[in-house]
Amino acid sequence: MDMMFEYNFAGVLKRWYYEGGPLTRKEVVAMQYLGDMDEQAAQYDAQPKAYRIFLDYGGLHLISDQSWQSERVCAAIVDTIPVGEPVRARMTVTEEDAPGVRLHTMLTLQMDAFDNFGFMPSLTVRTAEKLYEQGFISSPYVTTPDAGNEITVLRRLSKRATKTERSLYRLIAGRMEVAAMPPEKKQYATVTAEIAGLTFTCRWEVRKPKPEYPGTSEQTIPIVEKMMAPVKEVSPISYGFVPTLANLTGYATLTADTTHPDMPYCHTVHEYGTALEGLMRKGFITIEDGTIACTPEGDRLLLGLAPYNLAHSILVGQYGADEIPYGTITGRKAVKGFGEWISDTVTDILRYTPKNE
Repeated sequence: MDMMFEYNFAGVLKRWYYEGGPLTRKEVVAMQYLGDMDEQAAQYDAQPKAYRIFLDYGGLHLISDQSWQSERVCAAIVDTIPVGEPVRARMTVTEEDAPGVRLHTMLTLQMDAFDNFGFMPSLTVRTAEKLYEQGFISSPYVTTPDAGNEITVLRRLSKRATKTERSLYRLIAGRMEVAAMPPEKKQYATVTAEIAGLTFTCRWEVRKPKPEYPGTSEQTIPIVEKMMAPVKEVSPISYGFVPTLANLTGYATLTADTTHPDMPYCHTVHEYGTALEGLMRKGFITIEDGTIACTPEGDRLLLGLAPYNLAHSILVGQYGADEIPYGTITGRKAVKGFGEWISDTVTDILRYTPKNE
């Protein structure tokens, strides 16, 4: 199916004046996802400024839960708040278990190897395959961290192992040690005060938690200083390689099939790490200092892809192909349906794209 997609879509790329290597289905999904990220980031940047009130009490800051679009209105409210007078507040300390560390899947192994060693996904996949073939680790082809279905160390590594193999082996072994540890207890303190009819809150993590801390207590705090400042909602969009890979895989998995994120008949090696790497090799994105950015060629490709929701069509078609093992559809029928869709789509794109002179 990748061969069929590459052959048909290559004509579109040439009409778009791109002479590089053909794109796989996963690379198109990844590229359109990066375009969606750009749109979401632009929406956050376009948001108007809002003002909040900050109250200093001994080095910590109470922040108003409410915000105001008008600087003048916010300033008038600040003027009504007294400074130097004691204020009644409530402190609540809660205790939570830190999220437990689970054993590696192929996705988390790629992420961890990139973070720790700068390994690109294809190198991680190749190295994991070698370790598995030699019997040093369990199968790396794991997509969900189910009990008994994770990547684990099976026996001591050979002294003849390469530096890359040793690094990845230790990463897997280290993850096993951390996963076996009991979850860490974390404590968070929250101070809440009602001042001038407004609610103010300050929250932080307790650095040195103690068993006696959790609970609620009434306190009196002095307001030392008051101020207002423009704030913007922090954009959740991250262009870091690791969070982008995690979010892209989650998006594709949710859209296609919650139990099978990998595509049938696909050239791309296991999930979306190598798809992002393929986009880098073909000149559509750069990955520098762990951050992804589109090249001018990539921006131009996104403009061409924008009118056609290829990513969704590819992923929905993948869902149908996932039914092959259950007998509800034959492989031949799935491939035929995919071929008809890509042929119709390419014909439609070329109809509205001027020919090269």
